[in-house]
Amino acid sequence: MSDLVSTGVTGLDEILDGGLRRGSCTLLEGIPGTGKTTVGLRFLHQGALEEGDAGIAITFEQFPEQMIDDAAQFGWDIRELEQQGLMRIMCTSPDVFLDQLSEVGGVVDRLVSEMGARRVLIDSASHLSQVGEGQRDQRALFCSMINGLKRAGLTTIVTKELESSEILEIPFEEYLCDTVIRLDNRMVGSFRRRRFI
Repeated sequence: MSDLVSTGVTGLDEILDGGLRRGSCTLLEGIPGTGKTTVGLRFLHQGALEEGDAGIAITFEQFPEQMIDDAAQFGWDIRELEQQGLMRIMCTSPDVFLDQLSEVGGVVDRLVSEMGARRVLIDSASHLSQVGEGQRDQRALFCSMINGLKRAGLTTIVTKELESSEILEIPFEEYLCDTVIRLDNRMVGSFRRRRFI
């Protein structure tokens, strides 16, 4: 088994020299509209379809149907993968997710065991601010989440919204993840260009 996991995005895999390290946690951040959720779904789709790696998408905002419909626009049949037991989208609140992640035999443990999940998408870390009171609490919660996912042996992508393309202060999540990928979405002439930076 390779130590690298394909993201399903050819150019990104080239930049990463083959993909993400198995069992690692990647922070995928950018302003709204940069394609964070799309890249995350592609990562799960690639794993399920091409590598037999079952995956779980945990969303704090979008309903599963919305994500399934969005993926269908790219030709990705998430519903079929769910029927095969290779993918699952779970919509929950950040506090319920964190409680279940730390609970032995909780819903996250059960899903990982039942599906044999190897990949997970958390969409989005920005919602964890609803749980903690201040940056110190949020950092501890984020660190606990990452450690729980790593203990489960999952290769993880966590998305995070940025308020601006110009970063004046490095977000604490960047210190806690193994890899940080920032997506950009800018007007170039009369066209929008999305890119990895």
